[in-house]
Parts: sequence; structure tokens; C-alpha cells
Amino acid sequence: MRAPACPSCGSGLVGRTHRKGLYERLASLAYVYPFRCQACQRRFRRFRWRERYVRVHLDRRDLDRVPCQIPVTFHWKNGGQGEGTVRDISAAGCAIETRVIVPVGALLLLQMSPEGGPPIDVDVGEARAQRGGFVGVRFVKIADTHAESLRGMILRLAAARHG
Repeated sequence: MRAPACPSCGSGLVGRTHRKGLYERLASLAYVYPFRCQACQRRFRRFRWRERYVRVHLDRRDLDRVPCQIPVTFHWKNGGQGEGTVRDISAAGCAIETRVIVPVGALLLLQMSPEGGPPIDVDVGEARAQRGGFVGVRFVKIADTHAESLRGMILRLAAARHG
């Protein structure tokens, strides 16, 4: 059975997400499961007759990241700055390959330059992890116009990936 379409943006890029609370645990006994749209991040529930989902403890992310190669520049308070390449991205965050050591917890301003599109600015991103030449960043604040450009880019990347 195909994943349901997002009721907010109509995207088919939807994934099953974890259950929250007693209500959702009980509802899953009646085949009602929570989903999250990868494009707009909307969380919703749908009836999925005779489907059962097995919990997989590989990743805590609600949104799947899409592989990419997008040049990015970034800076943070106290004069830190750098550049690198976004190697995977979702509407909630990204992984940046860089030689710069970014302090975990630093609040970053990012400017991504996707090929064939306008620059995408992330007003506030939080450095969540630094290891092996990569910085994991969670997007905290993005202006609406840039968030829309980000969603469109992710949908194009996902469509190209799935052919």
C-alpha cells in the first residue's frame, strides 16, 4: 500500500513517524497511524487497514534526509565562519561536510546556493553534532519564502532520486 498524501501540501513524500502518547498507541490497535510530510513537516494520522509497523531504532529523525551536493557558507557569533557542502538535507536539518570545526550548540546563519535556483538562507541553525568532517545542523528559523524554496528543492531532489 502506498503512503498517504499530505493533507496540507499534497506531497506524496510522507513517512510513518513515532507514536506520541496513549491515544496514538491505542489508535494504532485500530490501524490508525501517525505520519509526517517530508516537505512541509505536517504531522497527521491515517487509517491503514491491516498494516502493522515495526519499530526500528536506527535513527531518531522524523524526516528522511535526501542526498545532495549544495555549496554552503555559514557563520556564527564570535566571528566564526566557514564554507562546505551540504551532503544531505531535510526540511528540519542537514549535514555539512566541512574542514571547519564548529562548536556543538553554536547558532549558525547559513546560505545555501543550490544549482539553478535562488540562494536559500537559514536565519538560525543549531550545530547539533560534529564528527568526521561533518556538522549536523538542525534548522531553527527560516523565513517563509526561503522555507518554501527549501521545500521545493527537497521535493525536486527526492523526485530525481526516486526516478
